[in-house]
Amino acid sequence: MRGSTAPPEPFDLGWQAALLLSPVARIDDTKAAELARELLRVQCGRTRVAREVALSLGRGTGAATRHLLEELASSPVAAVASDATAALARWAQATGRGCK
Repeated sequence: MRGSTAPPEPFDLGWQAALLLSPVARIDDTKAAELARELLRVQCGRTRVAREVALSLGRGTGAATRHLLEELASSPVAAVASDATAALARWAQATGRGCK
């Protein structure tokens, strides 16, 4: 951004990949959850990636994304758990189903 004094964010491939899960979740819920699990595995410990995965999976409509969001909602990392909980609420609203 012009006029910003903050240093530019370095390119983050894991975060960029997590962003792409949102459209996949709308098309193929199971595949989105599979890809998200693999991304979380190879980007283990990357809070930024885990948070974006949670936000992206909130666009899903099936059991696979809901299950992974439930797992992320129990993360010991407060920011990940919070984002996953919010994504679960969006998931439930979009599907018309409550989370059990």
